[in-house]
Amino acid sequence: MECTGRLSTEKGLVLEAVYVRAEYHEGQGLLATLGYHQLLKVSICLSCQSKRISAPALPYSFNKTMAHLKRPLSEDPEDPEEVISVKRWQPSISTFQERYRHSPLPNETSIRLLRLLPGERNSDIRCRLEFADINNLPKFGGISYTWGDPADKEKIICDEGYLFVPSNLVDALRVLRKEKDALLLWGDAACIDQSNVSERGHQVNLMGKVFAGAERVHIWLGQSDGDAEEAFGCIHDILEIDESVPCGSRDTVEGTKALEAYFGNIPSTRWNAFARLTARPWFTRIWVIQEVGLAPEATVMCGELEINWNLLVKASRFIECWPFEERSDFLDGVGYIGDISRIYERRSYEISFIYILDRGREQNSSDPRDKVFALLGHPSAKRKSGKVTIVQADYSKAKAEVYQELAVELMRDHGNLYPLSAVVHLSVDLTEENATASWVPQWDFTHYLPHMLTRNQNGFRATASTNPTFLFPSSSNILQVEGFIFDTVLCQAEEILTVNHIPKQGIPSGGSGNYIRVLYDMAIGWQDSSNSDKTANDSKRILALTLAAEGSHLSRYRELDPDQRARLLLADFAEYWIQNCATNNERANGILNPGIDSLSIDFEGLPPPSAHSYRSVAIRALKRRRLFYSKKGYFGLGPAVMQPGDIVCVLFGAQVPFILRRKDSRYQLVGESYVHGIMYGEAIKMLEDGELEKQIFSIC
Repeated sequence: MECTGRLSTEKGLVLEAVYVRAEYHEGQGLLATLGYHQLLKVSICLSCQSKRISAPALPYSFNKTMAHLKRPLSEDPEDPEEVISVKRWQPSISTFQERYRHSPLPNETSIRLLRLLPGERNSDIRCRLEFADINNLPKFGGISYTWGDPADKEKIICDEGYLFVPSNLVDALRVLRKEKDALLLWGDAACIDQSNVSERGHQVNLMGKVFAGAERVHIWLGQSDGDAEEAFGCIHDILEIDESVPCGSRDTVEGTKALEAYFGNIPSTRWNAFARLTARPWFTRIWVIQEVGLAPEATVMCGELEINWNLLVKASRFIECWPFEERSDFLDGVGYIGDISRIYERRSYEISFIYILDRGREQNSSDPRDKVFALLGHPSAKRKSGKVTIVQADYSKAKAEVYQELAVELMRDHGNLYPLSAVVHLSVDLTEENATASWVPQWDFTHYLPHMLTRNQNGFRATASTNPTFLFPSSSNILQVEGFIFDTVLCQAEEILTVNHIPKQGIPSGGSGNYIRVLYDMAIGWQDSSNSDKTANDSKRILALTLAAEGSHLSRYRELDPDQRARLLLADFAEYWIQNCATNNERANGILNPGIDSLSIDFEGLPPPSAHSYRSVAIRALKRRRLFYSKKGYFGLGPAVMQPGDIVCVLFGAQVPFILRRKDSRYQLVGESYVHGIMYGEAIKMLEDGELEKQIFSIC
């Protein structure tokens, strides 16, 4: 045994006794700082016969040399002057006076894993951090949790010192910890040096591989509030109903009654517990999308209870499709679960990254840049080459720079204008804090946003097969794109469906107060005053399709060709009108206009009409949008911040028309639009026939 002249460190050991000379602990040196009762053992160097002191995890300042020993210590453990303690002892957090310092990562593919040392449930958390290569990972578990209040942190013992981590992570570690065996885990607060901006960005770029490489991801919702057991019981009740009522019978009268009966048997205490469970902060966190979406297996933990993530997803999706509204007001959280699970389904890998970003908008993040960085693990975030992501996580860049760089790189790499469909403005003057240009999507807008018209690849092709032409002049925030002006906004409805007064159960049912009825009557008035040559029935059909944006947000319509989609949507609209829009007087007199007869619907090959389906797509289509009427007599849906005088433009390479606003010699992008009659290339035909003229738009 070579004598190094320094104290050895035997990490993680609990030893039996401490032998130290009395004159040593009364003098200068280690004991004066650490306290003799906290030392564990004196061992003898076989080479020089000097003695060294060993401790489980000595802080840096305790790395004392053997020069402190005045003379060789007695080897007689019975010498009362030598025996300080003979009882078992384990260090507490108060022992460690130095904050843990992360060692630099060895190379670009390195990460750290946390080895959670065994211990009793309420004892201090003790761990080590170990290097691992992202391309050759051992078996480990990932931890998905919320950081919570930045001030709510606790110390854990880590190697030679202590580390402050969120209390939520400490709680999760206590539940996961075993009494006898160590456990290898990954948790970002401990495994990433949060004080190192460069390392944070580097490790975030690897996080997708971390969670994909985990054997299991542990989803920590927090401590149980006393009714987690009831909540998990509700999940199992829902799954039993799912098994009891076949999918094919749920739209029938008998199936609906059976569902109502089954759901009615679930106690309200269980519904309320499930609602509180799904309302926990974890479900709204942006990072969890990647963490659970890439996990091979995932377990939901609430206190001591746990359930498989897939069971929670299955129950939530069943509720999403549930047509009854009585309990929807306290089950909003299931929508988050559905979105989280769908983002990483295999079919979503083929769509543009822009739609993944849009789905993540409603999730929360303390740093607005994480609205992008947290989703870079998704396969669609890679460039066409498939080797690197569209952008790299870099916390040295400001939010505005990150968002504009992403928009530019998406358009360049994918060769289309899809990112423009994600533009949303919250103010009529189109100026948002820290925004660089009106054409750059602001991903940190999370409150009550519209659903992108192109979000579900619905087949709109307003520019037919034209190729996009766009430029980004150097050192400016200008986007130059080719297209043409089609029309001008003449009049518009108020933004009826705002967050303040849209009922949670959907568009209110019954009579003239129904929002669909209000918009419908208003639009007919616009047309009458403009002396349009369209017939009444033409207008009814157009409005029915426009108010729902052709059902682009529901698979019931989306998977059909345009003709079948229109026929089914009109049938559903007629059914909805009969059930919800006709006044009592109209019902009494048999006036159900625009009922099925006046719309002349061909029902051949269609499923039974569904009022619920029409209402669902109308809610989504009208959300934060306005119904408008153009100078040329076209009905459409545009952004909530549009104004009369704004122009309807077709930009080459975009799926849908856009609303622009003139600003001096340039234009501002107001947002995407639905304009009935030009969604499938009709305006391009007018351009080819010489009715319209193309131009370059400089959008600022």
